Amino acid sequence: MKAPVLDIQDLNVSLGATRVLRGVSLQAHAGEITAIVGASGSGKTMTLRAVMHLLPRAARTSGLIAVEGETISTHSEDQMNALRGARIGMVFQEPLSALNPVQRIGAQIAETVRLHRKTARAEAQALALQALAAMGLAPDFARRFPHELSGGQRQRACIAIATALHPPLLLADEPTTALDVTTQAHILDLFRTLARDSGAAVVLVSHDLATVEKHADRIIVMEDGAVREAGPTAQLFAQPKEAYTRALIAASHPQPKPAARSPGETLLSVRDLSVTHTSRSLRNRREIAALKRVAFDVRRGERVAVLGESGAGKSTLARALLGFEHLDSGEVRIDGASLYGARPAEARALRRRIQIVFQDPYASFNPRQRIEDALSAPLSLIDPRMPREDRRARAAAMLQRVGLKEDALDRHPHAFSGGQRQRIAIARALMTEPDIVVFDEATSSLDVLVREQILALLHDIAAERTLASLFITHDLVLAPAVADRVILMKAGEIIEDAPIADFFANPQHPYAKALLAAAPRPALA
Repeated sequence: MKAPVLDIQDLNVSLGATRVLRGVSLQAHAGEITAIVGASGSGKTMTLRAVMHLLPRAARTSGLIAVEGETISTHSEDQMNALRGARIGMVFQEPLSALNPVQRIGAQIAETVRLHRKTARAEAQALALQALAAMGLAPDFARRFPHELSGGQRQRACIAIATALHPPLLLADEPTTALDVTTQAHILDLFRTLARDSGAAVVLVSHDLATVEKHADRIIVMEDGAVREAGPTAQLFAQPKEAYTRALIAASHPQPKPAARSPGETLLSVRDLSVTHTSRSLRNRREIAALKRVAFDVRRGERVAVLGESGAGKSTLARALLGFEHLDSGEVRIDGASLYGARPAEARALRRRIQIVFQDPYASFNPRQRIEDALSAPLSLIDPRMPREDRRARAAAMLQRVGLKEDALDRHPHAFSGGQRQRIAIARALMTEPDIVVFDEATSSLDVLVREQILALLHDIAAERTLASLFITHDLVLAPAVADRVILMKAGEIIEDAPIADFFANPQHPYAKALLAAAPRPALA
């Protein structure tokens, strides 16, 4: 076998008294995709940042890092600047944060070329267009700004920047986490094409083994800053040696959980719901039909998954169900009472019966507000005269229900992990004792082990009470674990509505068939 493009031996990284990497050794070879997987905090991203010399200033490191046989562990910043972009490309998790918001995409790619090659502006722009074309983007994308691109297009632009000079090593840190399933498949196919056609060594970080199973040649499993297991993908899935690896595999393919109760009478009724959004830019103003005559019912205690790509209208639907949208037409009824036609007092009473848990558990909290105040706020709106000690007691009881202790009430959101914050968000949603909870991509930002804990929690809560749920997600693998019925949306319309088993066994719409073909296969009962 040829010498590895990336060779890491006994890499240690410490931040103060905390060791964040512990003797990490791994290799990546030309023409292959090497996936580094593990739960949050396992050291995956820190390993990539160590290769790029993008660690915090206080970090202390030891060990060897070599690229194409050249030891770069002790390189200066100037030496690394010569490598970054030319011999090592990096694709970050959040493309909007990685791109310059006030610079056109073509100029950002051309900048990478001109930093490393003494070339004329016209030649750099020509190479930028070639890089965009390799990503499947038309030449006019060079003149667009990042905000004018979709999430998948932005990520393609980031890959174009990272690969414009065809570096032999490409590092990708969770590049598909926030993308829908078909866009995710396209991005991973791009990495496969880059490895095959250009001979690049691709190192792909992910927390989800189901995502990389079809695309990675080799998998490295990390836990607590150390490599726990490594091997060819097929071998690792067939015969995982470590209990931690087996837990990751199981959590990446969540098992269906049958509903605790049979659905009752109709609780939520949506009829002919239409919503139009206005898109404004410096050049034009467009009317976008976000929802088009959407209609469906949810019964008491029923679990429904709302699936679809980015832009399908899922989140707009969630906001409409909570009364946060201006409707062009249609109505939302809870137990027969109209949410949008109700008087203010009646609308508040109805809204307490339908709550939401958002995707980002940190952004959904006021960072300056203690958890007690965050949980008590809904109770204050319902009954302003409720004594504070009663509100605190109910908040403490709800925290205990989601697996947290009462002392969490006196802390702020930053003091908790992502999984703990999402537990608190669920507790807040349940404070008003709702009949239905909307989960808007509520687990997409969590690693698979934490996601498994949250799903088990939701199942236990539903078993205790007749709680209906609407689980909005782009993750088809997740759907059988959270729902008994699927509503599939595309371009603001419902194109399929079926029991979960029927949807996966016999999809009717061509789009549904394409979506299932692009996704990892979920576990089904």
